[in-house]
Amino acid sequence: MKKVQYYLIPLTLLLACERDEPITINVEDLIISIDENPLPGQILETVPGTTNSGQLFFTITSENPIGAFEVEATSGLLSVRDETLFDFETNPTLTAEVSVSQGTESEIANITVNLNDIDEQIDTSEGTIWTGSAVTFTKADKADHLLEQNQDKITDKVWLTRALTNGIFNIKSEGVYEMNASPFDTEWAFGTTSAIVSLNFKSWQEAVNNSPPNMINLDMVLHLVTDDIYVDIKFLSWSCCGDGGFSYVRSSE
Repeated sequence: MKKVQYYLIPLTLLLACERDEPITINVEDLIISIDENPLPGQILETVPGTTNSGQLFFTITSENPIGAFEVEATSGLLSVRDETLFDFETNPTLTAEVSVSQGTESEIANITVNLNDIDEQIDTSEGTIWTGSAVTFTKADKADHLLEQNQDKITDKVWLTRALTNGIFNIKSEGVYEMNASPFDTEWAFGTTSAIVSLNFKSWQEAVNNSPPNMINLDMVLHLVTDDIYVDIKFLSWSCCGDGGFSYVRSSE
């Protein structure tokens, strides 16, 4: 009797390894315009980004000013983080760089937000408008600004004067004139209190556009911020060349 033998021959399957397709990320720069003074958390736009594989992640790597934006990590939804930074007079343009990544690959999307300047309505419901008799204040040329007679004590918090050079300052709370800040605790606008809701208040230096002589004989409104008092004021003179003199007429309580 013949024996039948069976032999199992291993079948080796050769599997060809396919090379993974390289990850690609496509982004676009984002340029938008919005009105100044947005709401906190306001949605601005979605950062444009696509990939051929997997999930994208979005991260802010730089921004100017710092703290202005927030981006949702997986959706790329860009929103307002600090609404106070979206002020046309301070930051007319805000920028950021957003990293769009997948694994070890990443691309940068440049973000530019241009602000539209809008008329800012002034709420005077809690403030006081002085409508009393006119008061004229004069600091003579070469007069010592440290003497009280050369300081206009409008309230307990605001005493206006001027040294021999530079602009006016609040000697009650600051020792010298500070660029773009003095007089402390005040803000200024051209116009009168009769049209106060339409006025755009700024620092004194910004309001007069760095040229005090240009304000002579023009109606202005002075806002005493802490006291929340609005004063009609008109400058009558402004001396140059190290004389330090000036004069104005203003309303009183």
